[in-house]
Amino acid sequence: MTIESRQREVARYKKQIADLQKKDADEAKKEVSKAREAERTSRSLSSTKSESSARSYQNKLIRLNDDMAKISANRADISKKLPKKQIPFIHLRDIFLVRKKHRERKYQKQKNEENKNNCLIKEKSQTS
Repeated sequence: MTIESRQREVARYKKQIADLQKKDADEAKKEVSKAREAERTSRSLSSTKSESSARSYQNKLIRLNDDMAKISANRADISKKLPKKQIPFIHLRDIFLVRKKHRERKYQKQKNEENKNNCLIKEKSQTS
């Protein structure tokens, strides 16, 4: 693979990792929001005197707990996917950096050779 294709692949993995991290942050926000809503609903349930309101609050708590369970499952899924993206990313990034450094050294060596040859040509032309 060329350095450019490795660079594109590294960028692709980097974007996928960032997307997963963003999804996890979004899910964490949802989880906090649902927990707060459940807490408010629980307080309302404990202070209500109406039987129908109590049933309504209980049903809402059940829905909120189900939502929080789904969110936790999503976060667990994201946590499993993240290392599967990070490991190849690190490997590809390291390969890319090594090849890039090798290419830079090769280019620098060529430049040094060209400079050396130019100096030799100048010296010959000055001595003639």
